[in-house]
Amino acid sequence: FAKEYSIEEEIQGLKDIISYLNDKNQFKKALIYQRRLVKLAREENIKPHRETDLKQRTLSDF
Repeated sequence: FAKEYSIEEEIQGLKDIISYLNDKNQFKKALIYQRRLVKLAREENIKPHRETDLKQRTLSDF
């Protein structure tokens, strides 16, 4: 067992941390985790789920 967590679990964990920090108005800290999430997703070639990109998507779509 080389990995304790799957990539999906790690991504979900990062999303949970980001949501928590945003709720606590810790936006700079949340941004650090957001970058880590994007980097991890790129490395694994997994697109982040819609929740994390919702604001950027809605702004760019309109």
